[in-house]
Amino acid sequence: MEKLHLTTEEPAVAAFSDDEDEQGGPPSEWAVIDKSRALEGSPWMVDEKLKPSEFSFEHMAIWVHILNLLFGWMNGKRGCRVADLIGKTIKLDVDANDKESGPFLRVRVDIEINRPLRPGVMLQTKKDGAPEWFHIQFEKLPFYYFSCGLIGHSELVYHNPAERNALGKLPYEIKLCAQDDK
Repeated sequence: MEKLHLTTEEPAVAAFSDDEDEQGGPPSEWAVIDKSRALEGSPWMVDEKLKPSEFSFEHMAIWVHILNLLFGWMNGKRGCRVADLIGKTIKLDVDANDKESGPFLRVRVDIEINRPLRPGVMLQTKKDGAPEWFHIQFEKLPFYYFSCGLIGHSELVYHNPAERNALGKLPYEIKLCAQDDK
């Protein structure tokens, strides 16, 4: 089985034209979306003749919001360290001064899709202080199961669901999905 994984550092082996499709007409909306996904390292359709069984999609590049992070940590140096706890850091969405000042730090990370999603990160932000929990959210998160946090399956096919807490909730919830706006 061949492994297929793209990041922004690797050239995409596909030809894209912004001007026209194969029949000479304007490019379809999907062609534009596929081009964008390929350039950003996310899964996309390469060839309609390929079979999913011929590839192993083990990684996915995804934008993550680290919520309510201390302003002193919302910069390239510390932000990269935090992002590495979630997955391999690809990119940070910071200004020209290498800082962010909004309600969250936005980072693009490469995650392993066969592992549960992280609902947050534990950070010791003060030398003598106790570690603090910071929730995270994922942009454009594909279907995932609230019991185990894995992407791509449902309760109907999952044989090892987690127990519900005292409130009847599963360990993962919709709060992992970021709002559509940046």
